[in-house]
Amino acid sequence: MKWVWYLSGFLIGYTYVGYPLLLWVWSALRRRKYEWLSPTEWPTVSFIVPAYNEGDLLPKKFENVLELDYPPDKLEVLWVIEGSTDDSAVILQEAITKRLSEHPRMRVLGGPTRRGKPLAIEDALDHATGAIVIVSDANTLLPKGALKALVTPFQNPEVGAVAGEKRVISDNSLAGEGESLYWRYESFIKRHMSQVFGCIGTVGELYAVRRDLYPRLRPNSYFLSEDLMVSMEILRLPRQVVYVPEAYSLELPALNLWEEFKRKVRVAAASFSVLRTYPDWLHFWKHPHLFFHFFSYKLLRWYGVPLSIPVFFISNAFLLKDGLLPQFIMALQVVFYLFAALGLAGIRGKVFQLPAYFMMANVAQILGVLRYFREYKSGKPYWQKIQRKSL
Repeated sequence: MKWVWYLSGFLIGYTYVGYPLLLWVWSALRRRKYEWLSPTEWPTVSFIVPAYNEGDLLPKKFENVLELDYPPDKLEVLWVIEGSTDDSAVILQEAITKRLSEHPRMRVLGGPTRRGKPLAIEDALDHATGAIVIVSDANTLLPKGALKALVTPFQNPEVGAVAGEKRVISDNSLAGEGESLYWRYESFIKRHMSQVFGCIGTVGELYAVRRDLYPRLRPNSYFLSEDLMVSMEILRLPRQVVYVPEAYSLELPALNLWEEFKRKVRVAAASFSVLRTYPDWLHFWKHPHLFFHFFSYKLLRWYGVPLSIPVFFISNAFLLKDGLLPQFIMALQVVFYLFAALGLAGIRGKVFQLPAYFMMANVAQILGVLRYFREYKSGKPYWQKIQRKSL
């Protein structure tokens, strides 16, 4: 029983503390030096914005796109309004008509059937003409220099994709504080991973890819995290995927914890879909370096930790008679779960909110796998839009 306790505790600690610490030390010893200079001539860019029933957010997103600093003659904007049942397409078409003189290279694409974000992007790629493709979600706003920051690293021909940074504006709610801290933690990992190897998982809110390298979807790829798929497939070429925190997206958190929980469940379901669609990612002998980071950063977090948490607690209970160490660790666990319960009950303060968010995320991971099997068989393999606070 003791080895079960040690192993489960190690997996939890390594995943959330050990691996990030390893990246930090590794990057300090073997840091890649990226020195990006502005290119003498900016490449052509196809800026793709998929949207589903985002009519209330599109006017602000439209104005934000017009404010971006990039040569207008080098930038085309493709809005993909697929399967929307609100007036998104009408809103955009009217806005484009009014501002046509400012940005003539804007188009609205899409059809009456909703097929999911990955297929919406793939359809847009068939219309894209830019050398670089940039994808941005409709519910995010970008700083003025985001496009140039994303495009600059492509001067290096070895760079196949560039990941932007996701920033969630905290509002001191449980969902807001938890999501904001989570993405700051993710940014730390991605920054150091990019310096030692390459960034796994370009955030779906903002990333850039060479158009000729954008990987085409495999069959049954409509229900997956396309940002993870893009980064993994490009790293397997192999090409570099670099992280540029200066290119960031801003969004407000989920409306409440329940909405954030639903988002976590759908992400977990999509993660499992990725493994079923891309089983060759598990062939560690082909790309051992990539597999090490994928295993440490994704697989352990998806499956190792959610399964280890109850195992660690139960095995700890069986070892209480073995001395002070198991008793001390059990006391820490009890306090942690008590604080998580108080946080879920609405008690404010990071000491309560962070344990609550951690437990919520791991429960969502397990339920997400179950949801995948249920919805994959029932023919409902699409993202379910969650409610977020208005920008």
